[in-house]
Amino acid sequence: MKFFVVLFSFFVVLFADSKLDLDANVVGLKLDQNTLFIGLDSGELYDYNLEDKSLVKLLELPKISTITQENIGSRISSIDNFKNKTAFIYETDNKLKRVGVFDGKLTSFDVEEGMKQLFFINENLLLLVSLSSEIYYLDLNSKKLTLEAKLSYSSWIADSVYLADKSLLVSVSEGGVVYYFDTKTKKVVKELPIQKDILYSVGAVGDKFVAGSAENLAYYFDGTKSHIFKTDNKHVFRVGLSNEFGAYYTEDGIEIFSADGKEIQHIDYDKEQINYLLFWKDTLISASYDNTIYFWSIK
Repeated sequence: MKFFVVLFSFFVVLFADSKLDLDANVVGLKLDQNTLFIGLDSGELYDYNLEDKSLVKLLELPKISTITQENIGSRISSIDNFKNKTAFIYETDNKLKRVGVFDGKLTSFDVEEGMKQLFFINENLLLLVSLSSEIYYLDLNSKKLTLEAKLSYSSWIADSVYLADKSLLVSVSEGGVVYYFDTKTKKVVKELPIQKDILYSVGAVGDKFVAGSAENLAYYFDGTKSHIFKTDNKHVFRVGLSNEFGAYYTEDGIEIFSADGKEIQHIDYDKEQINYLLFWKDTLISASYDNTIYFWSIK
């Protein structure tokens, strides 16, 4: 796939609508319909109802210790939700990793080191992606963790998203490749070598995807054709995508574009580096490693 369309900006009104202040820094964030699941570096897991603005603490993990520190928070990172089950990766003593599944009570599973993200395939099966590109399946009934595949033998995986309706995991690597992994056949069904340098993040919806690059570019495929958004010598660290909008973040701020690939707004942003860009209806949600989540209304 060749990316060749360079875009220029057309602006509409967009402004910061509100924010949610928390007691600790945000590490994990998952949007599921009208609920935002929030994992903090204090070991607390919350759900936030985007419609009625209610914030509920689901659990708080025990404090942990390392060789150099005692009584510190257990960071809750990657989060996914399926019906009444919420799964997440969290830290234990000496920064070892576990998977937690909360359905009113917490069940924990020991996993391999280097686990980066997790996704529900079904109610009793989790897919886990490691930094070194291994794909694991965790059966919640048997508690069995199985290595099923390796996406790349030469590159680390930087970011992944799961398309449940297509049973596809979409991942980007430090080698500049987009991988499509079929969770049923357990095979890579497509590879897109976009560039030779790092791809930091990915967003995917249906046949569309967007990827953020260390080559000062954001790549977007709208389902029919490809687009390139050039930045002013700034790495594109984070991207987000919905059916209607896309977004990418650089040190200069956040850029919003429409589904047909037209840039529509720039947001000035000079706070901590953004780790999450999510869309809920006509609202962009952004979160960094700090204690505030921002909501930007698209008008």
